[in-house]
Amino acid sequence: MALFSNSKFSQLTLWRWFYHPLVLTSVALHSLLLVAPLPSALDPEKTPAEAEPLPEPEEEIIPVDILNLAPPTAAPPAAKPPVQHPQPSARPPVPPSAEKLAQLQETLPPEELENLQAETEQSDSSGTDQSEDVEADTSTFDGVGQGRFVGSLEAVDYGNFDQTANWSNLYSALIDRYLPPEERSLFFNGDRQPVADVSIFKYITRNVELVASEDLAPTAEAAGLTFDVTQYELYGNQRLYTLINAEGTPAAYVSLVDLRGGTAVLVWQSDPRQI
Repeated sequence: MALFSNSKFSQLTLWRWFYHPLVLTSVALHSLLLVAPLPSALDPEKTPAEAEPLPEPEEEIIPVDILNLAPPTAAPPAAKPPVQHPQPSARPPVPPSAEKLAQLQETLPPEELENLQAETEQSDSSGTDQSEDVEADTSTFDGVGQGRFVGSLEAVDYGNFDQTANWSNLYSALIDRYLPPEERSLFFNGDRQPVADVSIFKYITRNVELVASEDLAPTAEAAGLTFDVTQYELYGNQRLYTLINAEGTPAAYVSLVDLRGGTAVLVWQSDPRQI
């Protein structure tokens, strides 16, 4: 009887424990977890694995026989332009000499003989005219304009800058210091005086730039002559100016010899390069 009572009490206690709310809740949750699907199966962003692309078929390798390869065809050379030989200039026929003319007089008819003599005389006269024109061109010089310039240069008062009177005593030794002998001899003689081809000489105690722009230019303009201060030639390694008249004819040649603070002005009778 006692064994039966204990067994019954144990069954009632187990049954009460089974119906306990917490036990029921725990059992329910575990059952849901076992039945619910895995989260990875519900991920909408996960896509099935893409199929790997099949490898492309390899290109067929064609063997090349290197020994039988022909060299590339060379381009034909460009045709050279034909050489043009200069054509000889046409020259007028040379008239016969006096001896040949005398011989032809015996064989030519009178009419042809007269024509030949006329052509000879015409060629002689044209040659004479051409030689006269050449001489006239080379001897063109405005002597009257040179005289006006010399007079204008002598009339200008340069004040204390003009030390021409003291050249021999004070300043002539400057040429030995600043001019080499080969250049000095072009402008001055052994006595340190201007050479004979110089028509007028002045020594101005100003630098060569000021003498050219402020002294020589106004003096030339007063005589009706012009020149460009920046355009000059070299004679003896010194400035040589060509003064021209209104027609462009040379009228004076002036050398400015730079003596470092002073300038020797030499007016030539003609172009010193032609002396």
